Amino acid sequence: MINTQHILNYPGIIQTFGSSLSLKKNYQISTDSRRVSNDTCFLAIKGEVHDAFKFISSLENCEISVFESSKEKDLEAKNLSGFLVSVDSIKDFIFYLCKAHAQDCYDKGVKTIAISGSNGKTTTKEMLKHLFDSLSIDVIATKKNDNNHFGVPFTIFRLNPDIHKYAIVEYGSNHPGEMELLCKMTFPEVGITTNIGHTHMEFFKTTTDVFKEETKIFHRIYGLTNGEGFFLINNDDEHIKNLTSKGSKTFGRNKSDFNYTFENGFVLNGDIKIKNSNIIGDYNFSNLANAFNIANFLINDRQSELLEACASFSSTNNRSQWISWKNKKVFLDAYNANPSSMRVAIKAYLDHIQRNNLESAALLIGDMNELGENSKKYHEELGSFVSGLSLPVIYIGKYSDDFKKGFDKNFKTFLNINNVDWDVELNNYKNVFAKASRSLQLEKIFDINK
Repeated sequence: MINTQHILNYPGIIQTFGSSLSLKKNYQISTDSRRVSNDTCFLAIKGEVHDAFKFISSLENCEISVFESSKEKDLEAKNLSGFLVSVDSIKDFIFYLCKAHAQDCYDKGVKTIAISGSNGKTTTKEMLKHLFDSLSIDVIATKKNDNNHFGVPFTIFRLNPDIHKYAIVEYGSNHPGEMELLCKMTFPEVGITTNIGHTHMEFFKTTTDVFKEETKIFHRIYGLTNGEGFFLINNDDEHIKNLTSKGSKTFGRNKSDFNYTFENGFVLNGDIKIKNSNIIGDYNFSNLANAFNIANFLINDRQSELLEACASFSSTNNRSQWISWKNKKVFLDAYNANPSSMRVAIKAYLDHIQRNNLESAALLIGDMNELGENSKKYHEELGSFVSGLSLPVIYIGKYSDDFKKGFDKNFKTFLNINNVDWDVELNNYKNVFAKASRSLQLEKIFDINK
């Protein structure tokens, strides 16, 4: 909900056209010409495929539209109606609006919870959203993993400070400096950096560089709250454990404010048992415990209800998701893959099938993208890791030769998922582990989101 005054206060307005505009009205923000009304501010963004300005003449019911000044010469031909705003930069305009609206929400008491990290941030966000929803608390959260320089603003734009108490915002970066920008346009008071791993290594040369980028939110929260904000520090991560502030709490296996143990289930600080039969892996239970600790800090009088909500969480969106497919049980994690997430997911899967005496399991794994100049080495190391396991492997992607250098057994390989009879290839297995980077679209094998 963006106030008219925010729009008109943007210092980069070049010119305005059309009828007068009410200064007291709030608008929803949209970039889709099919989803506009008289309560919508339409942003004519030029994307990789479409230039939204081409559709601006069809917006009969839209009261206000914003476009870049380079399009002014096309105004007469478009025969446009409504109030029109020409700005120097749509991108800068979005950043300005986000910061202005975030400031309003912060001033009115809306708490923003920031989640960053190499692995597990989207899952942690979904878990935390589930806990709030289960307790009927008004909250908005990042959709899917829209966590970049456009995803964060459009999450903030959905905030209505008269309705929502919390915003759960996922912060992502694949280039140095992006996290700093996201922090400047938002006002988080609570947060977590889940872990530091080998992600987007084509732009970050070392994990120390990843650490410096991902933990910008820690410094933003620390500065914004004078050290009084609530931040969860991963005591098991060699980089993150060195962070400290008055408002921080540590979590991990040893000597932490929140001690996590994994004997006969998941136990927090020796007495709080977090149960869930829908997820596997210590890493996922750690994510769930982190979501619980954040929610319990913010809503500290409803612990028993939060624990009940923990038990009912179930993964969706192709992330650590159990599905049934043609009489097979499939563990599908098709939204992200890097060396650390691949290893912990495979280990968790093996622990699970061994505990449950499941038969005829196979690993369907594929390329881990965005790893930079060491991509071949990482895939060879993955092959070596998988080589020590007693499971058949099907590999998909361009790095199969590098994987083969580490994997000393026979395995099937395909360049992509297309033109393959997967009924035949997976016929002999009752249980399948499927994980690769998003671009490989493994979910389409199992008829999801085709």
